[in-house]
Amino acid sequence: MAILEKTKESISHLTYELVEEKKDIEDYGLVTVYGIRIAEKKDGYEYSKVISDICSNRQKVEKLLEKIKTAKLRPDFLMDIVEDFLVEEYAG
Repeated sequence: MAILEKTKESISHLTYELVEEKKDIEDYGLVTVYGIRIAEKKDGYEYSKVISDICSNRQKVEKLLEKIKTAKLRPDFLMDIVEDFLVEEYAG
């Protein structure tokens, strides 16, 4: 997994990263997928969540990352936000 973009929010001690990973997907072969990592530093400890394979469309993940950064979301909310994103993008 490679970190492609990193932004620090000094006031809230949050770091948001766009991540890239190569995955071997059956019937498609080697595919580049993009994800998001959110880290929070608090009391000398760092807590983070990462979802490394949201989708293969970098621009869609970058747009989602911008929304997350604007809202200053903490790592605890990453899974819910990604689930909502996937439903909006790919459900019927």
